[in-house]
Amino acid sequence: HSAKNYRAEKLLQANLEAAQFALNTMSKELRTPSLVLLPTPPTSAPFVTTAPFVMKIFDYSQNRCIEYNVNSTAGTLSKRSRSFTTVNPDDNKDDCVGHTFSNVTEPYEILLTNLTGQTVNYQYSQPKTLVDPVHVGRITLAFTVGSAGTAATLQTTVSLLDFNYVGI
Repeated sequence: HSAKNYRAEKLLQANLEAAQFALNTMSKELRTPSLVLLPTPPTSAPFVTTAPFVMKIFDYSQNRCIEYNVNSTAGTLSKRSRSFTTVNPDDNKDDCVGHTFSNVTEPYEILLTNLTGQTVNYQYSQPKTLVDPVHVGRITLAFTVGSAGTAATLQTTVSLLDFNYVGI
């Protein structure tokens, strides 16, 4: 019986390590970019989803368009990216907004398997208006990996230091 418990603990540890790596990777890439595509249009209200979704960001620090596909139905978290080389980063961001990734030439890289649940809560950054200050957006990601006795959920929240609004 203890060998079975040991295997379950090792599997739980492996699931936790894989989920932590995926969350850390996403967190680092979500800190400074602009969100260019999420499941709903930009609003000032937070949006929460547990359904599979695709999120596209433009990372100013790398001039890269990055697309994440979070899909617990398929059991995966994946990513793909493309560099843009125009001198003006805002032109590159516009290119990212209009870019449609090709499954043939720009396939997804699998960051996490065994994804059995996800919750994403996000709020877009908002520019300063005459009556409202700048609002820094945020994304909270919670991923569940594994099943039954080896399931684990990890969560992180990232403030979006969007170059368009905070002037970094």
